[in-house]
Amino acid sequence: EQSCIKYGCPDQARTEVVCPSGFWGYRHIIEQPISRDKVKDGVNEMSLSIGTKGKNVNLIMGVSQKLTDYQTHLEEIKSLGKVDSILLKTKQEIGIELHRNDLQVVYFYCHGGREGSETWLGIGGKDEKLTPSDLFAWGVRWHSNHPLIFINGCHTVDATPDDFIEFNSMLARCEAAGVIGTEISIPEILARYFAIGFFQNLFEYKKVGVAIREQRLDMLKIYNLLGLAYTPYCYADLEFIY
Repeated sequence: EQSCIKYGCPDQARTEVVCPSGFWGYRHIIEQPISRDKVKDGVNEMSLSIGTKGKNVNLIMGVSQKLTDYQTHLEEIKSLGKVDSILLKTKQEIGIELHRNDLQVVYFYCHGGREGSETWLGIGGKDEKLTPSDLFAWGVRWHSNHPLIFINGCHTVDATPDDFIEFNSMLARCEAAGVIGTEISIPEILARYFAIGFFQNLFEYKKVGVAIREQRLDMLKIYNLLGLAYTPYCYADLEFIY
């Protein structure tokens, strides 16, 4: 309800003032769908809804054991209700569970990086890494239920947002409904805070675009601009249908 958000900042002409209302991520609901090549990949358009068949949301959480707060974070997610969650602490476990066709959310609470031209997510135990080629080799394909993928990259190093485009493309080929990703390195406490607020909004029948914008604005109320670090690569109207 701030006038700057609703009507525009009265100090817009002052070059020494940077107002949050100037960022589109606060003023608007933004979507950036990942593209799909129907001829090359044999997939259809991205989904606008994720069905639960009247049940709780099925969420698998693949974590990096190098992070310290993943167990606490899992309990935070469980406390939201409307979700059945499983913690996966090894790459092998994650590879097996990704073949399920009853998933609504695949959550990577991890770190990441780049070596040469290869981008990776640090998941599982010591030195275990997930690459786009792993998803291809495992033959992951969500034909009947298309989950939302959330890559919450804590302490991601030596990588830029463009480096993770290959992950987005491969997840589109796997027929994910969309991907939520981080644009910069995020500390764990912030990653947990954003994720809980976003999931709570999403589980309360809010569409992805609204859920992300509201969480950004909630963080702005406490003078934290880093909600802008999260980008939805999906349709803004994507939602859970219970």
